[in-house]
Amino acid sequence: MIRPAVLFGRDDKFLNTLIKLLHRLPVFPMFGRGETRLQPADVEDVAEAVATVMQRTETAGLTFECGGPRAYSYEELLRTIARSANAKRMLVPVPFAAWQGLAWIAEMLPGAPLTRNQVDLMQIDTVASPDQPGFAALGISPRPMEEVLQNIFKITDGRQMPARAPCAQPRKTLALLTTGTLGEPAPFVERHHFRPRFACGQRQSCRHRSDRPRHR
Repeated sequence: MIRPAVLFGRDDKFLNTLIKLLHRLPVFPMFGRGETRLQPADVEDVAEAVATVMQRTETAGLTFECGGPRAYSYEELLRTIARSANAKRMLVPVPFAAWQGLAWIAEMLPGAPLTRNQVDLMQIDTVASPDQPGFAALGISPRPMEEVLQNIFKITDGRQMPARAPCAQPRKTLALLTTGTLGEPAPFVERHHFRPRFACGQRQSCRHRSDRPRHR
């Protein structure tokens, strides 16, 4: 069984959405004081972990918690993305009580762009347990998020611009704040501490695997 952290990738809707919002919003509202801890993992690394587990009989019955090489606070994550996006934005702490009130109103809207359950789960750390095997046990060196951020951007007229950032309507801003990789809700919003995204018998598609060497 593979239990990944929040997933990211070059063409995802996690990093690209946050980049889009950081460019759009001069003031970015954080969940609480931005202290929730996240350990993002490259979707390609997780896909490789699944393939490796499927090929090894000795891993049957084991649970692997796959987190990236660095754990961030929510504020550190936003600042890292903003720095890579060359977007100097003010990050404003918003109490969870205020988010709960906003979510209560949002739940009355079609599609519920934000729910109270999501706000509750944003207070839960999503990091790999040191007592569980992870990427290292599978011989995989996880890719840093900063490396993927470098690939997301291209230089245009001497200015950094996001490549293939998803289009977002203003009315969906709350939903985008909690959007996860590949169009799924963010695991740290929808799932409690490494709930399984998929089991070993399922496949996760990935691309651009050949653009970097593997270190084992």
